[in-house]
Amino acid sequence: TEYQLEKYKQFYEDWAKLREDPLEADYIFQIGKWKWEHLRPLIARHGVPGSVLEFGCGSGDMLEMARSSFPAAKLYGIDLSERMIAMAKAQPGAAEK
Repeated sequence: TEYQLEKYKQFYEDWAKLREDPLEADYIFQIGKWKWEHLRPLIARHGVPGSVLEFGCGSGDMLEMARSSFPAAKLYGIDLSERMIAMAKAQPGAAEK
């Protein structure tokens, strides 16, 4: 429902505020790094992707990890939080996220 969507959006906007604290940001980054280390081999098992779409891309950290693993792939990210999308767009090399 529309109410649930707004509730989720608010949750992720609040989550984005945590990223402003360097310790919280590093903790969240380390979680993403751990996830990527487990996800990357599963993706690579199917060959080098031409594109990567991440639902719930947050600040774009995992997309940047994908860029380093699959430099030729086109990267796309979707997130409910406008604040997180702004962070993702600010990542080095981010043309459109």
